[in-house]
Amino acid sequence: MKNPDLFKQKLEPMITSYLKDRASAIRVAAIERIQELVKVYGSNWCNTFIDRLGDILAKDPCFHFKLAAISTIREIIYANDQYLEKGINLIFQASSENVPNVR
Repeated sequence: MKNPDLFKQKLEPMITSYLKDRASAIRVAAIERIQELVKVYGSNWCNTFIDRLGDILAKDPCFHFKLAAISTIREIIYANDQYLEKGINLIFQASSENVPNVR
């Protein structure tokens, strides 16, 4: 992992805040960079980050953020298919969502 301290302290919180930004263009820009982050920061980061995305899907009231989490999971899977099972499980859990856009 390249400079894990910088990532944990600065970049990861920034990416998470971008995924929860009110402006859709900011969320999209963050999602578009996820594949590169997966390649650079690897499996330890991905496992933790997917869990955070699962928390957004399960607990966040805003469907925009839930959709961003689903798209981010998709990008993580595209970057490294070892996360396919974990990602699919999270997406299936979201299929019981009350909001049709998320279902």
